[in-house]
Amino acid sequence: MRYNIAMAERLADAWAEILPESHREALFASMCMLIDDFFGESEHNESLLASYLPPRYTHRYDELFYRRFFATFMTIGFKLVQPTPPAPLLSCTAEELACQALISQAEAVLQTQSVTPDFDVFTDSVYQDRDHEYLFGGQLDGIEDTDVGASMGIGMLRFNEWFEPFLNATTPVHPYSA
Repeated sequence: MRYNIAMAERLADAWAEILPESHREALFASMCMLIDDFFGESEHNESLLASYLPPRYTHRYDELFYRRFFATFMTIGFKLVQPTPPAPLLSCTAEELACQALISQAEAVLQTQSVTPDFDVFTDSVYQDRDHEYLFGGQLDGIEDTDVGASMGIGMLRFNEWFEPFLNATTPVHPYSA
């Protein structure tokens, strides 16, 4: 498969001061891999992109969900090529999950190249918080519904809220996903 190398030079260039070229190239390669794999799978639940979703919600993922999530994933790529990305970059929990999938795949790509992945400063820059990580661990399931969660400002973690825009979102959620 041939890719537009010029696009590789633009993906995440807005973060060039904090993200080495090897990492930006890995993000581009990962974007291409995840897209190609998604289109190549007739059963989207078996796609590489789906493997990065919180496993405890597998029973909720249907074909419409996968299509909405894919549109969201494509939105992340669009935002990452903007010379002046929106701030905040991510507009909903699904975008946070899609961005995490992209970064996780890029880490895997870098490891195959014997490069130590370090996206810490980048993730600090693109995420407002890391609340979406609670979706991967059962020990804090439902924290958004507790007084503790409310006092910590944790929200938008319910499955039916993943595609709803954050209150401070400056860009809309992709219309197909909303």
